[in-house]
Amino acid sequence: MDAFSDLRFFALLMKEGSLAAAAQQMGITPPAASRRLAQLERRLGVRLLRRTTRRMSLTPEGETYLLDGARILGDLDALERTVAGARSSPRGLIKLAATLGFGRMHIAPALSAFARAYPEVEVQLHLTDRPVNLVEQGFDAAVRFGDLPDSRLTARKLLANRRVLCASPTYLAQAGEPVQPADLLAHQCIVIRESDETYGT
Repeated sequence: MDAFSDLRFFALLMKEGSLAAAAQQMGITPPAASRRLAQLERRLGVRLLRRTTRRMSLTPEGETYLLDGARILGDLDALERTVAGARSSPRGLIKLAATLGFGRMHIAPALSAFARAYPEVEVQLHLTDRPVNLVEQGFDAAVRFGDLPDSRLTARKLLANRRVLCASPTYLAQAGEPVQPADLLAHQCIVIRESDETYGT
């Protein structure tokens, strides 16, 4: 197996999340996929994955191999498209993650139009209010609020996420109106959570 083939195998393994699922995609048996991973780790001389009976997670070397490998494979694909004149239509699988509200309101409707424009691309949208790990969970992209959790990831701002402080007139009449942010410490506030990040007091 060549290095590019190994990179594609490892990327598929992490995207599918298990050796059995990756083996099914490749049309081979799970033991054959396990041997392929063992050969790759022997060739590199490092462990790429920590495996238990229930889950697998990346070692630091595995994370580097996956992230830098994705960039290399992307460059190779771009080169081949350029040489081939980009005649073929886009195809393949894209795994996206988004929060429940934003995903239902904005991402899902956009995917409907995308599917009509690119019928050979399969898009899997995972909606959750829990944080996702792009690398370990095999996502291609995620829509999230807040700061970028990993400086090695590439991000683009899509929209501003405005927060508005509201209170009923009855409450303000009883508790008084806050003048500065520190005043909120003395008020009964409803805390809004976005993934693991908290906004409010």
